[in-house]
Amino acid sequence: MVASAAVQQRTITSLTRSGSKSDLVSMISSLPPDGVEEDNVAAWATFAQTSDTIYGVDTSKIQLETGNNKGNESDKIRIFRQFISTISRHPTLHPLVELVPDETTSGKCFRLFTILRGTPDLSKKRVLNACILVWVLSFWKKGFDRSDIAGMPQPNYTDKCIKHIFKVLHDQYIMISHQEMKSLPGSYWHHLEKNFATACQTRADFGRKPNQAAVEHEDEAKLRNKADPPYRPLESYDDLLTLVLYKFNRDLFNRGGDEVSASFVFDCDFIFIIF
Repeated sequence: MVASAAVQQRTITSLTRSGSKSDLVSMISSLPPDGVEEDNVAAWATFAQTSDTIYGVDTSKIQLETGNNKGNESDKIRIFRQFISTISRHPTLHPLVELVPDETTSGKCFRLFTILRGTPDLSKKRVLNACILVWVLSFWKKGFDRSDIAGMPQPNYTDKCIKHIFKVLHDQYIMISHQEMKSLPGSYWHHLEKNFATACQTRADFGRKPNQAAVEHEDEAKLRNKADPPYRPLESYDDLLTLVLYKFNRDLFNRGGDEVSASFVFDCDFIFIIF
């Protein structure tokens, strides 16, 4: 619940336990800034994001609408929850995810947010790098032992998850970027690159687009002999258009995860369509 509130930029004013120790219920503030907070733009921004009445009966729906794919939003919440949970179980870094007063609002936030905000510097980068490394070391497929290289997620998925974490951090006024962490000595970048190189040597599918579209080698024969009803491009304009579009998409656009070069597409003087 706390990680979800952080992702959705909602202010946590207090926490109560309900049932088991791990079941936390967050109480979201819906009061406008008061007193000295009335001149605090961050406090007003938080109120606009967390108030449950500011837009009437549709407030909740409007506030949580991002325009993004809902699956991506769910992934972002799940990944950031795992990130926070991993740090909370660490024997020395766990204080970083304790709730402390939020200087930008009247509520609370993770201590990690408060110490990383502001102008990025080497110390802040090292703290964040340590947190991400702790998470990376536990980022493994379920059912696989850490010593089993088959359990390492694909590079593109790992990068997507890290970008989700940085998106949440940026929404919390933390200006450290994923790319600039690459030059940091001992960066999680270098750890992942080393592991990826090892996995490439032992796994035939690793880093080689295992989910790419398969190439259909018998498409011409199937179009001629197995179409039902048969295509008649010399008699039907619709059939001709369908086949032309298929040919263009097959030969000039994505195929098997690769694209033809722009020079090939645009330098041709003539294009012959042969049925």
